Amino acid sequence: MSEFREILLCKYGEICLKGANRSFFETLLSRELKYRLQQVGKYRVIKGRSLARIEPEDETSDMDAAYRVAMHTFGIIAVRRKGDRRALPHSGGVSCRYAFISAHLQGRSKTCR
Repeated sequence: MSEFREILLCKYGEICLKGANRSFFETLLSRELKYRLQQVGKYRVIKGRSLARIEPEDETSDMDAAYRVAMHTFGIIAVRRKGDRRALPHSGGVSCRYAFISAHLQGRSKTCR
């Protein structure tokens, strides 16, 4: 597998407003993404706080189809494509969120509206 591959960052919507049961709703959204994505290829969904990261499990996975699936999943408000996997923190940490929000405000990410 190549060193660089494309991934998708998915920003959660109102799930971030949930209280103590936020992890329950994040898990539900992660399961929904996994279910929808298995219809278009093999992907790994890594959930984080207010973000989900979608990575292809093999070289033949169609990232355009995964992008369309993520854009049409209820609960996801924005999707951003990222080509350099090494540029992201492994856990989807704070710097990853700031990079996503910065790109979103500059108009480089697509929203579901």
